Amino acid sequence: MGNSVYVCSHNDGYQSIKNVLTMKGIGYLTVNPQGTKFAFRKNKHIWICDIDGSNLQQITTGYTSDIISYDGESSPFLPMVNI
Repeated sequence: MGNSVYVCSHNDGYQSIKNVLTMKGIGYLTVNPQGTKFAFRKNKHIWICDIDGSNLQQITTGYTSDIISYDGESSPFLPMVNI
């Protein structure tokens, strides 16, 4: 929501909501099937972290440009089992 990522659980009827990450410009968020990590796009690159917001790391480092029409890395996709 906005610049923040929240985690909640259906186990308690979505009553507990915790802000796990706030960072300007994030988008295209996806969660791995195990619910242990999420990835998102920021500043034309893909970032990944644990579901609690820890271990944040940029995982793409390709060249980006604000001058040409290339828009950087695409949306993240996390189908992998062991990430």
